[in-house]
Amino acid sequence: MDVQATSTRILLFNANNLVLLGDKFATVGISAPSLEATLCSISIAQAHLGHARFFYRLCEQVNITYPCTDTTELDGSLKTIYEINDWVQLMTISIAFHLAMETMLELEVNVNLLVKGKIEKLRKEQKQYMEYLSSWVVILHQDHENIRCLLLDAYSTFKIEIRHIFNWLVEDADCCNDILSIFEQKFHTILSASKVA
Repeated sequence: MDVQATSTRILLFNANNLVLLGDKFATVGISAPSLEATLCSISIAQAHLGHARFFYRLCEQVNITYPCTDTTELDGSLKTIYEINDWVQLMTISIAFHLAMETMLELEVNVNLLVKGKIEKLRKEQKQYMEYLSSWVVILHQDHENIRCLLLDAYSTFKIEIRHIFNWLVEDADCCNDILSIFEQKFHTILSASKVA
């Protein structure tokens, strides 16, 4: 594994997809099932865009250039995020993305000690997002009898794409499989904790 290449790709992956996800929280989030959820979505959208700028600044510090115009062709961007069009998809794909991001940040702090201190605060905020998203799994489970199927469908689509991303990040099949295994365990833990599994 090329440590420098992996580190910079993780930064780009997070930055580019936070831009996409922030946009979805702003556009799809206005269709949330309650006023409180809509306001939370707008707040999360702003936070995601702020975090994206944070990662782009880190990219600049390690001399990476990045595209800023067509958000459908950003390096490492996820098609599953770009195609989100309703509240259930927004919640399920957000959970999957944040778990992938959490897994990658764990890898990042291990391969790039220079950014470890800079992303600790962000990692704590990530945990808060996961608590919020997980609470919505419980709410959705109450309102949708087939929420488990919806979650697993979204996860299956996301898993296919994220496997390619993990390969792109580390360029090592064994390491990719290890990361994917950790990601899967995290996802199923969320389902179990939410009593959906």
